[in-house]
Amino acid sequence: MSGQVSLQSSSVPRGLDLAHSAAPAVHLHSPYAVSTHSTMSSLNPRNAAVTDLSDCLKNVWEAIVSFFKSLMHCFGLFSKPSEKTPEIQREFRLHKDDYQIQRSLVEQRLRAAQQMAQEPVKQFQLQSIGLLPVQPEEMRVGNYEVGISHFIGHRDALEDEHLAASFDLVIRGQHYPIQLFGIFDGHGGATAARYVSDNLRRKLSEALREFNANGLTQAGIWKALKMAFVRLNEDFKNLHGETALEQGTTATVAMILNNQLWTANVGDSRTVLDNNGTAEQLSYDAKPNDPRVRRKIENRGGKVIDVRGVDRINGDLAVGGAFGDFRLKGAVSARPTITCKPLAEIQRGTHLILCCDGVYDVARTVDIVNAAHANRRLSAGRIAEKIVSSAFHSNSMDNLSAMVVKIR
Repeated sequence: MSGQVSLQSSSVPRGLDLAHSAAPAVHLHSPYAVSTHSTMSSLNPRNAAVTDLSDCLKNVWEAIVSFFKSLMHCFGLFSKPSEKTPEIQREFRLHKDDYQIQRSLVEQRLRAAQQMAQEPVKQFQLQSIGLLPVQPEEMRVGNYEVGISHFIGHRDALEDEHLAASFDLVIRGQHYPIQLFGIFDGHGGATAARYVSDNLRRKLSEALREFNANGLTQAGIWKALKMAFVRLNEDFKNLHGETALEQGTTATVAMILNNQLWTANVGDSRTVLDNNGTAEQLSYDAKPNDPRVRRKIENRGGKVIDVRGVDRINGDLAVGGAFGDFRLKGAVSARPTITCKPLAEIQRGTHLILCCDGVYDVARTVDIVNAAHANRRLSAGRIAEKIVSSAFHSNSMDNLSAMVVKIR
């Protein structure tokens, strides 16, 4: 997996540090300088004019610096130093208003798109046959054809799980059908992945009702996804004790609700869209070597340490977010990054594809989308099997899992 940084600061000229630039010299920040100027201006009108001009330049400069700080903060390139928020408060915070949530949804789509654009060429080769020892699972979820393929690969045990479910959300007498899909890539064992797979639907349903009590809104759905993940993580710790210290799982989840396609992602599994041949990456991989992810880890009291060329949280975990792994004492988070796409923007002949990082260790988003589109006449299960088999034969060394949903 590339672990590429999603947004670069190359637009800032070398040598210009907007975040720390001082105002032009005439040292106006000194109280002694202000006093001197004040005294001089009272004696000489020309000095007063100079002082006014200096004050004006200072205000203009500070406005420019403030603008660029805001711009850089918007793209995650600069953040003001702040006191570290305690672990529990940080995980459960919901400070965003509706405008901030809408901006966050747009930014996450842009970051995912840029991550896809920057992904280097990998060794993925689409297999013409693509058969595995284990048959794919096929089902219908709501009106959608779904196929799932898991393969142990070169590992000793299969630690991946999946979720494909349909249920109704009832708010003030209004029924909203929901289709929920997920791939969970466990590490240290399969318990965390299995727990999240078994319990996410219930936790999400509770949170959706809570945060949309007066009617379904985008802000309510966003908050429900955030809180469902972190509350489920806390439940896992409380119920599984020692196991929750040592085991964890990433999660890439897609939900169709009210004519919108939502994704929620923790770690480096990935959800992409074959939009009738056009590749779209909907989720954003979290890796410790990403500056944005690193900053979040450090804000939680953790460190990113290079171990034999691989950046790891506290020298241990190589993914930037996960359920479980409580031995890391809060340095890893289960708060998901969230995106939303209207179904009206999705064309006929489209596939929603969720895969674990074992697939993306050897394949790019465009490789997987091309594989799905080239085999669009096959069933969803056979497409998933072909993706997994091709990743295995492209020398992926991890467990391999893929879910394909035929959207239209």
